Amino acid sequence: MLVCAKTLAHPHVWIENSIVFRMENKKITEINVNWVYDEFYSSAAFFEADIDNDNKLNTEEKLKLLDRNYEELKKNSFFIHLKLNEAKLNNFEIKNFNSFFKDEILTTVFTISLINPVDPFKDMLIAGFFDKTYFIDIYFTEKTPAMLAGPTIEACKYNLYEDMTETYYYGMVNPEKIKVICK
Repeated sequence: MLVCAKTLAHPHVWIENSIVFRMENKKITEINVNWVYDEFYSSAAFFEADIDNDNKLNTEEKLKLLDRNYEELKKNSFFIHLKLNEAKLNNFEIKNFNSFFKDEILTTVFTISLINPVDPFKDMLIAGFFDKTYFIDIYFTEKTPAMLAGPTIEACKYNLYEDMTETYYYGMVNPEKIKVICK
């Protein structure tokens, strides 16, 4: 029996994701993203970055790790899938990008700065983070997948859901997404 190698693919990297929607003047201006990588990928990334094999990262090695992570994620648009009222939203910039090790686990943080802030009282913002090749599994943390920060958060909430209208990996996976709802 012949089996295509792609059909046997599965995640090789797991990333626990949490986000913060930042609001100013009743509009969402930024989304802060915090990714915590699995221990196996973290270990491999550390040993690849540790060029001099001294089991610690010097400044040059940290900068190379940071640059490599940024460039690799940039190639894939940081696996960001934003929608505004069901239309794709690409009008954003990545800021404050950093990757570092905490207790031997790789963490990456960055800010999605919306060029045109979104009024969640009029429009629906939906955020998803996923790799359609299913090489990387980015999942929202169970404990606190999202937070809302800013002066108008009491009128807003978020909803984490599995988007049954979108699939990838041969129709077998539905992405998790978060939408902000304000009334």
